[in-house]
Amino acid sequence: MGLKKLFSFTGRSELPLAPTHFSDTRKVEIELSTKCTASCRECPRTKAIKQENKEKDWDSGFLDPDTLIHFLKSQSQLNEVHFCGAYGDAIYHPKLAEICERVHTEIPFPMRISLETNGSHRTKEWWMQLAQSLRVEDSINFSVDGLGDTNAIYRIGTRWETILAGMETVRAHFDGLVNWRWILFSHNEHQVVDAYRLSKKMGINNFILVNSGRHYAGSKPTQSIFELEEAMRRATATDQAEMPAG
Repeated sequence: MGLKKLFSFTGRSELPLAPTHFSDTRKVEIELSTKCTASCRECPRTKAIKQENKEKDWDSGFLDPDTLIHFLKSQSQLNEVHFCGAYGDAIYHPKLAEICERVHTEIPFPMRISLETNGSHRTKEWWMQLAQSLRVEDSINFSVDGLGDTNAIYRIGTRWETILAGMETVRAHFDGLVNWRWILFSHNEHQVVDAYRLSKKMGINNFILVNSGRHYAGSKPTQSIFELEEAMRRATATDQAEMPAG
């Protein structure tokens, strides 16, 4: 069945003691945290906190590591756990590196970890510790929709310098897949080729353009993903042609 979200964490520290066994599910999305440093414009979390004054509902805690490990041990059909979510960003869980290490050492069957994050506000030392807890079969997706002058237009509150340092540190100390996911907006479409070139320079495995329904007034791009992917291919060809022979 692919990705199946079994639950959304809303401040409860427990999962069912006898979790349902989803025999046809191979990958599960888990929300580790309701914490996030960003206030993305069209995020339901942002709207609930800023417009509906529901901060207590959307900023309520972290999933207990023991509870998570207990749950995963009961799901022997799984082969991947995806740390993502609508409530928060997994990198703000204070025990994320410990959780990743425990997934790999305590789950008695193979389990890949994939992580989706805005990548902001963490130190190089923190990223190095996380990288050491991961394995080559794991992956990290950085959701970054711009460069230093544009990423925070949509992902309000993020800090570009910490994101860049995080991506560089992970790439230097982690042998698994590192991807850069870029939601296309009118304010960032002119930077796609530059960002793509930067991703190649850093050794990022995949630079992925994403269409999204989270557009606000005036933010829809004028160029299609197909057009921009073609521009990326032309940039690659140009860069390769300009490389010195030998």
